[in-house]
Amino acid sequence: LTRQITLMVIAVAIITAALLAIKRTELSELLITVIAFAVSAMPEGLPLALTMALTIASNRMARRNVIVRQLKAAESLGSCTVIASDKTGTLTVNQQTAKKIVLPNNEEYQISGTGYDTHGSVEGNIMEYAEEIALMGAINNEAREDKKGFFGDSIDIAFLVLAKKLKTDTSQLKLLETIPYESENKYSAVFFEQDGKTYCTVKGSLETVFAFCDKVNFSKTKSLAKLEEQNEQLASNGYRVIAVAKGEVKKQDSYSEKDIKGLTFLGLVAFIDPVREEAKKSIAQCRKAGIKVLMVTGDHPLTALSIAKDLKIAETAEQVANGDDVQKSY
Repeated sequence: LTRQITLMVIAVAIITAALLAIKRTELSELLITVIAFAVSAMPEGLPLALTMALTIASNRMARRNVIVRQLKAAESLGSCTVIASDKTGTLTVNQQTAKKIVLPNNEEYQISGTGYDTHGSVEGNIMEYAEEIALMGAINNEAREDKKGFFGDSIDIAFLVLAKKLKTDTSQLKLLETIPYESENKYSAVFFEQDGKTYCTVKGSLETVFAFCDKVNFSKTKSLAKLEEQNEQLASNGYRVIAVAKGEVKKQDSYSEKDIKGLTFLGLVAFIDPVREEAKKSIAQCRKAGIKVLMVTGDHPLTALSIAKDLKIAETAEQVANGDDVQKSY
C-alpha cells in the first residue's frame, strides 16, 4: 500500500511540475509547490494505520495457534499463492508402522498393530527369516526407549517396535562399529559379533543395499529386477520400503564403508505413515482460497504419489517430480 501511494504521488508530482513548467512558473516556486504537494499527499496516519491492521491480523492468527514474529509477515502471508509442505510429521502423523516383510522369493509376513504400540503380531510361514530381519533392524538402529517412550528417527523406532513384536533379543550381539545414516548415502551399517563370528548388517534404499551384496536369499543368481518389482509394488501402495542385508566379514581393529561387501540380501520391510485427517481439511481450505499445495518428501516417487492421491494433491505420475527432474530444469 505504501509503495502504491508513493508511486501515485510521484506520478501526480511529475504532472504538476509539467503543468507549472508550461505556465512558465519560476523554478524555485515550482520546486516548493511540487515538494509541498508531495509531502501533504502522504497521509500522516499511514504508519499507525498499517501497524494496527497488521497487529489485528496477527492477533487473529494467534487465536488459531499461529505465532507471527514480524508484523510484515502477516502481509506477506496474505499474498501467498503456493505452499510447499514437508510430508513426514506435517501431512502425516510421523509414526511409521512396519506392516509387511517381503522376502526375495515373494514370501510375505503380515504385521498387525499401528504406530509405536508394541502390541501386535507377525503372521507368516517360517518365522526365523522375519526374526532375522527384525534383529538386524534392531541392532542397526539409532533410536532408544526409556520409561517415557521411544525417541529417535521414526523408521528406527518402527524397527524397535517390530523387534518387540517378534520378541527378538539383541543382548547376545556385541556392537563393534557403527556407520550412521546419512541422507546422501542412503544407508546405515553396523559391524557386530554373533556366536564368535563378525558380521555386518546394512539397511537403507534397495539400490544402495543391493550394491553391497554378492548373494540374494532364496536365489541362485544376483538379480535386481525382481527386487525392484517388489519395491515398486509396495511403493505404489503407499509404503516406504527399507532393504536389509547381512553378511560375515573379516575380523579387524576398525571398520569403514570399504569393509561393507559380500553381504546377503535378506528382504524388504514395508512401512506406512498414516495421513493426518486434519491435513486433508487444511488442503481443501487452501484450494478453496486459491492456494496451491505442494508436498516435499524424500520418499520413493510411487510412495509420494500414493500419499498425494490420498491428500488430493496429485492424481497422475506426471505431477510428481524427483530431484533429478528439478536439477535438469535449472
